[in-house]
Amino acid sequence: MWLATDSDGLLRFDGAESINWLAAGKDTQHRQNVNKFVLDDNGAMWFASWGQGLTYISAQQQLQLRFRADAANPAALASDRVQTLFMDSKRRLWIGSVAGVNYIDSSNLNEISRFAADEPTHPLYQNRIWWITESSEGIWFATSDGIVLLPADQSAAKRYYLPLSSSLQLERAREVRALQQFSSGLWASSANGIYRYQNTCDCFEQVPMPTAMATPRFNVVHPQGDTLLWVGAAEGLFLLDTQTLTWVAKDNNYNFLPDIDVRTLFVNADDQLWIGSRDQGLFIGTPQHRVFSPLATSLPATKSQAASRLTSALFHDHANKLWLAAQDTLLYQDSQGDWQQFPFRAKANIRKIYQIAEYPAGTLWLATDTGLYQFKNGQLQFDPTPFQLTGLAPSGVTALHVDTRGVLYLGVWQRGLISWQVGADSASLNLTQLAENSGDQIYDLALSPDGVLFAATRYSGLYKLTSTRGWQRVDTGTRELVEGFNCVVPESSSRLWLCSEYGLWFVNLESGQQQHYLTEHGLPSVYITAALFDKQGHLWSLTNHGPARFDQQIQRFISYGTNDGLPDLTLQRNAHSVAADGTLYLGTANGTVVSKFDPDTERLSVPNVKLSKVLIDGANYTIQYSGEVSEINLAADYRELVLGFSVLDYREPEKNTIRYRLLGLSSAWSSASRNRELRYVNLPAGQYQLEVEGQNSQGITSASPLRINIQVAAPWWQSPLLWIIGILLLLLSISSIIYWRELSLKRRNAKLALLVTERTQALETLTQQLKQRAEHDSLTGLLNRSGFGERFNLLRSQACRQTIPLSIVLIDLDHFKRFNDQYGHAAGDLALQHFAALLQQRLRESDLCGRWGGEEFILALSDCDAIGAKKFCEDLLTTLQQQPFTYQDKPLCISATFGIAELATSTESLEQWVKLADQALYRGKDQGRGCAVIASLTYAS
Repeated sequence: MWLATDSDGLLRFDGAESINWLAAGKDTQHRQNVNKFVLDDNGAMWFASWGQGLTYISAQQQLQLRFRADAANPAALASDRVQTLFMDSKRRLWIGSVAGVNYIDSSNLNEISRFAADEPTHPLYQNRIWWITESSEGIWFATSDGIVLLPADQSAAKRYYLPLSSSLQLERAREVRALQQFSSGLWASSANGIYRYQNTCDCFEQVPMPTAMATPRFNVVHPQGDTLLWVGAAEGLFLLDTQTLTWVAKDNNYNFLPDIDVRTLFVNADDQLWIGSRDQGLFIGTPQHRVFSPLATSLPATKSQAASRLTSALFHDHANKLWLAAQDTLLYQDSQGDWQQFPFRAKANIRKIYQIAEYPAGTLWLATDTGLYQFKNGQLQFDPTPFQLTGLAPSGVTALHVDTRGVLYLGVWQRGLISWQVGADSASLNLTQLAENSGDQIYDLALSPDGVLFAATRYSGLYKLTSTRGWQRVDTGTRELVEGFNCVVPESSSRLWLCSEYGLWFVNLESGQQQHYLTEHGLPSVYITAALFDKQGHLWSLTNHGPARFDQQIQRFISYGTNDGLPDLTLQRNAHSVAADGTLYLGTANGTVVSKFDPDTERLSVPNVKLSKVLIDGANYTIQYSGEVSEINLAADYRELVLGFSVLDYREPEKNTIRYRLLGLSSAWSSASRNRELRYVNLPAGQYQLEVEGQNSQGITSASPLRINIQVAAPWWQSPLLWIIGILLLLLSISSIIYWRELSLKRRNAKLALLVTERTQALETLTQQLKQRAEHDSLTGLLNRSGFGERFNLLRSQACRQTIPLSIVLIDLDHFKRFNDQYGHAAGDLALQHFAALLQQRLRESDLCGRWGGEEFILALSDCDAIGAKKFCEDLLTTLQQQPFTYQDKPLCISATFGIAELATSTESLEQWVKLADQALYRGKDQGRGCAVIASLTYAS
């Protein structure tokens, strides 16, 4: 997006960063006024300035032209204060200034002509030009003295004055600020109002204004679609329906942006309105398609406040009445459809309702943090029966399911699963193994269409109820990445969707097929709280960063955010329900939202990826590489290449991401990241192809990757001709040495100087060696504890600035004391050195590795989340098995256990990172060693 400013020249804005295109140090272009600019198809631009005339710049042609006023030249620019520019259908550039009109034919960029330069009676002679546009009638000019038409048939120019009301005589009454030609006709704006050209009378007629609009001083107009016209005024922003000639009101107010002096308007390809103001900055209006709307707006005022708070559970009963568990309050519709409110915290000291179920019709069961409750006929009653029958003290019920026979299944916090036939005098307690894991619980109970009940647990995985063997653990094939699941959505007894903290899984238990969906598949976050199918069969995934819908046509998730009507993006696990008519209800941290989703009305935009920054060895080459770039050539001695990329989608630009790969270096795609800047240092000579794929806030990827060929020249010493020259120079040097032997005294002085230099360098080397010894372990050569701590702080700060993930891995060699006792300490030292060498071979330059003490090692993996760190550790375990070391002609294998921690990079304390990794390490030891375990953030507290 290009922005003309009154003090900062011409800015290029990509949604995240603006660049002053008229760079400092080039003539007088920096920090100058730019009134108007025109971009041609080749990326060249014309821009008009106030006091600096007209400038043409073509980076591709490396051409710059300047046009200034010259009293001695009748064809020169009429004035250096250029007001507006317009490129007509004949590729003529019209230049409107404060003193007349010029034009330039694009076929001859060096020649400028003055219009009506010697015709004092012509209506354009020395007239101030505010705006220029074109219609089938010809070229129209908005001037300080009415509107002027240069007819297409080359007949005499016509002047039009806008009609004025006798009661409305403002200063500059004849001045016309803007003209706009679009599908509904030709429109003009002035301080007095908005006018439409009428062919029948060959005149302009004023559009009536409501009394409530007072008398805005209109500056600019811009169409949106075929019928709407945005009108910017000194007092704000207004919208005119040109079909009905009525002004559109917003919340009983015609002014969409009060108290803002609007000077420029633009609507981009995604129907976003860009508003430039005078001294008040830039405003962007994004279309609100409102996929979701707050339920509170349809409730009585006395109930709407409760419906706008955190919603923990939603449920439609047998009569399709909605039940809503808000913070401290239960909202529900009675048999007449009227909304009622029950304050459950005040009545029963319940802090949270986790889930709602019904059996028989009319009796609601509530799973709460204090136990099981019945709600019937407006009364709430605690029911301890299933706890008493199983010998448990009443506690939190985290999941609830009632089958058609009236059997209640209760997921009890850190205890297991109670099965109880409503009204029976016996109950059973199952899945008691959940008590073995601190904090374990059942998150979800779900029945498949073919009658199989599944239970998703926090840490213990997935279980299903079989008719012969009772509850059995289900092998989902995902255990190496996730321990437990937040939800289970069965399509059948063998086809399951599973929610986890590391993405959404589809698992086919019969075929073993798996599909793992992550942010690169359009999900707004990998933390999936719940999933469901709506009445139309669309799969919805609910995350901690908003919902997403799976689109079968493009095989991707479409994400939704605040621009779609959501008051908050934190979606609650059990707060979702689908009404009989297909209406979708979702609970957020700020209330319940409603959606009657229709994919046919959805607006999806495909983003483009562009190269927006090029730095080579610190020098900025961005302007030289503007436009469509396909190749970057680097000298052999280049040191650093920095490339910045823009994902051109302004809906929620802060959520746009890229992923990339550099073919010739690696064929693997990077993970999606909001950091859109790449840095390559000292690439070997050769040819590479960089591929960059963009993804916008809706999860839509670019149609095809941006591809840039990078050529790194070979160093000079690889040229045969240069080898010949080198040999000749060597012979010449030998001759020179013989010739200059008589200057031995001078050579001795040079030697002394060289000796001093060498001694100085030796002292510097010794200093570095001492520092090296102080920061490194003498046995393995790795960083010691203090050296690792110092470098970790720098790595964490860098990750925080770049908003990239960072993982810590604490490693303990398994049974190392036993190894030392069996083979001796010499073998133990060799084992430590062998393991350290394997670590150094596999780490990147951006990673850190250290010996934490004894047989303990520590890693810091930059731009790597916990899942990636786990994959790294598992690959290292495989390498340890495949590459034993030899001691006394005997191959010896070692194994290790890994504890992995990923915290927010704003967490400064290394001790906190290590503590969390150490907890995961000990969990790995408890699981049998020789494994990698990701720390749960539960342990972070």
